[in-house]
Amino acid sequence: MKTFTQRLESLIDEAKTELQMIIYKYGVKCTHSNKNCIQVPKNYQCVLSNNNVLCEINEHMECIDNSGYLYDINSISTSDFLEIVDVIIENHRLNNGDLCSDIDKIRNIDLPITISKSFDNNLDYKFGIDVEDSSYWYFDKKERDCDFEKLKGIVIGFFVD
Repeated sequence: MKTFTQRLESLIDEAKTELQMIIYKYGVKCTHSNKNCIQVPKNYQCVLSNNNVLCEINEHMECIDNSGYLYDINSISTSDFLEIVDVIIENHRLNNGDLCSDIDKIRNIDLPITISKSFDNNLDYKFGIDVEDSSYWYFDKKERDCDFEKLKGIVIGFFVD
């Protein structure tokens, strides 16, 4: 039987792995380096030192503050780290499986790309998102709108509501 410490270490390793997969799939270039990173949502930016706050986490699990300084991931508390990972996972979970599968293809389309909401009353799944020459359809308007907002954080493009 694993001890609580071993189970916590396993959970932290799982969270790091999940975060690295999100950075690989959805990450952008860091503000202060050429590494890939993910932005930490503003409400979860904790103080690292001297009033510098956590802004990004890179693919090597390094924290980057607003001045570009690097910190080991252990510079933030375990509970803060796990909460940040939970929020980032939720922010990048798309409702449409086909859209999720195509996200790499979409990110590699030559800029500028147009992403827009659509509606077709003749379909069972009436609410859509159009990305250049592809459409992704939803039964529920709220799910479509949620994915549209998430795409704004994942893809660089011209968004039409």
